Amino acid sequence: VAALGAYGIDWSAATPKGIDHIIESDWDIVITLCDRSRESCANLPSRPVTAHWGVPDPVATEPGSVRRNAFEDAVALLSWRIDLMLALRPELLEKLVLKERLRGIATAFPPSQTTHVSGAR
Repeated sequence: VAALGAYGIDWSAATPKGIDHIIESDWDIVITLCDRSRESCANLPSRPVTAHWGVPDPVATEPGSVRRNAFEDAVALLSWRIDLMLALRPELLEKLVLKERLRGIATAFPPSQTTHVSGAR
């Protein structure tokens, strides 16, 4: 919540939602961040364009400053990748081209990012 707050995003009232909560919604694009969610979203009825942008789980790091840095890194990485996605102008691309480009973003890291999480690069 604090890492998102640094970007002006108030997430304090948000609650986690499982796949059952969203499965009937009509999605254009689905981006997964962990392997477990990638498997759950594989067969959504609306057949969205999917990509997997694996991000190390900040909760898996040591508490304290290491964990805080891991959350900051995750938010910075996702912010960078979302900016790249929006620059694609997804509404103008064919599904197969969009899928290929979104999957390419999975390996994109901000040029100045210093990663505190082992194995994130």
